[in-house]
Amino acid sequence: MNNFYDKYEFFPLTILDSPLETVELEIKEILKNWWKDSKIEFGTVDLGKINPPPMLTAGGAHFPKFLIWEPKNNPNSTAFFGNYQDGLNSLIHVWNQRFGKRAVSVRLSNDSICDYPHHEINVKTTDNEERIVHTHVESKWEFFQTGPVQEFEDIENYKARKIKDRLSNDIVNKYLTKLGFEIREEDFYKSNQEGIYFERLSWNK
Repeated sequence: MNNFYDKYEFFPLTILDSPLETVELEIKEILKNWWKDSKIEFGTVDLGKINPPPMLTAGGAHFPKFLIWEPKNNPNSTAFFGNYQDGLNSLIHVWNQRFGKRAVSVRLSNDSICDYPHHEINVKTTDNEERIVHTHVESKWEFFQTGPVQEFEDIENYKARKIKDRLSNDIVNKYLTKLGFEIREEDFYKSNQEGIYFERLSWNK
């Protein structure tokens, strides 16, 4: 089976440990002081409206936008997909710090079409701690980890001789499975209710 995210060269995704209706209100509370000019729309879940595959840009030269939805196979959680390579991590960080709820972010890459592969899992805990593990290519494969090890991790992975084998898309998905998330399934990208689209329309003056 082809994974949905393989359509993208680089794919950032966050799962927020809170129902969609609650996350909508919390994000609106944050953005009212950030984005003075923005719009919110409701509709069928379609990641292509945020950023069509395969390329996802680094951000800064275009206005941010993102989609939140309730995955059909995880009805008590909220998925978040943005149009920046960092997954709009600053917004996720503020949400975690302000509301004290867990956020699980992953960054996956299709190594067959990505010039600089990057595989990452980032967990912001209810105690406002942060665990980051990633492998990526700059001039060569590099491995990085920081923060308290989480229960779902198998630290034996990080001893692999080949650096690129220490954290891969497959390992990230095994971690997500332990957490109860199956982002490889089509139902993750479907919802029993409308998704919510946020878009910034201008830079604040």
